[in-house]
Amino acid sequence: MKVILVPSQEVKEVSFGHATNYLIPRGLAIQATETNLQRLTKQQAAKEQQLVQVQAKAKQQANDLAGKEVVLKVKTGKKGKVYGAITKKEIADKLKLLKTQVLLDKPIKKVGSYEVDIKLKGAVTKIKLIVKADSETKGEK
Repeated sequence: MKVILVPSQEVKEVSFGHATNYLIPRGLAIQATETNLQRLTKQQAAKEQQLVQVQAKAKQQANDLAGKEVVLKVKTGKKGKVYGAITKKEIADKLKLLKTQVLLDKPIKKVGSYEVDIKLKGAVTKIKLIVKADSETKGEK
């Protein structure tokens, strides 16, 4: 008997007893009738089109961010060391992204200019992060 497995949306051939006694009653599968197969095909086409739209939006967002300069002003000590550190979360908040989209090996602890990778669903771009000392706190200990 052909069934459509619900979680994975796969069409499988299983024994009649297994389908009617286990899979279908537990909601793990539905019978692969002509209408169910057509519905499955439509759902897969809609998912694919949605994925294409998401990827196009991500590429557009990556193009908008490419080469962008982001300036962060932070409190620093005498030698340009940042109090605390600049993490993925602070960069993501500044760019209005998720922190998982910012690729940063380790937190930034010094004033300067850095290249930071941003990963957006299939597109990776670089931004320039400039860390500046806040004028009120520069030179304090």
